Formats: sequence, C-alpha cells, structure tokens
Amino acid sequence: MVHYAKMLREYVFENIRQSLHPQAPSRFTCLWFAKTLEDAQYWIKRIPHNGEKIIFEVVPEGEVNLFEAHEGHLTNSLENAAEIKLRARQYWSGKPAVAGKTEILGEGAFKIVSVHA
Repeated sequence: MVHYAKMLREYVFENIRQSLHPQAPSRFTCLWFAKTLEDAQYWIKRIPHNGEKIIFEVVPEGEVNLFEAHEGHLTNSLENAAEIKLRARQYWSGKPAVAGKTEILGEGAFKIVSVHA
C-alpha cells in the first residue's frame, strides 16, 4: 500500500508543480542534490536502495535550474487528495517544514569534482 501512496503523492506533487511552479525542476526527471556531505550521507541512509553507494561532489557546468524544498512536506501515508495538495503547495512554495532536511532538485549539466564512496 505504501507504494501506491508514494505514487499518488508524486503525481499530485507533479500536477501542482506544473500548475503553480512550472519553472521548478520536475521530481520525475531532475537530479537530486544535498548541500553538504553530511546531508548527502543522511539521505543515503534514508532512501532505500540496493547496490553501491557513491556520493559525487559536483559543480554547475553552464546554466542550471535549482530548486530548494523541504522533505517535511512529503509523506508516505495514505491521505485524502486535499491534504496531499496542501502538502504539495507548501513543498513547491519552498516553505520550511517542522521536521526534516532540505533537498535540492536540479536540472542542467554538472561536472563531478570528487567522489565519496
């Protein structure tokens, strides 16, 4: 059931982004960044995945589009559509949430400057 809640959340968030903040990178196609190595290590522990875990330090190469949001507006709980839309509006407005970390969504070209395994 959690997978369906995540899928519904992502589609609602994308719909709100397209409607209210079309200039922001899409969560469906963007690159995902952390501000610090410590934040990147936090996210590696939080996000389930299999395989090798590598953190790349990057710098922009040319024009990039970055958007700073807050994970506290995301949830994997089953909620009604009105609640998900409210969370999406708060997320895309860039408002900080009570708990959680900042996440950065980005589009563009980036150059890897170092690797942290």
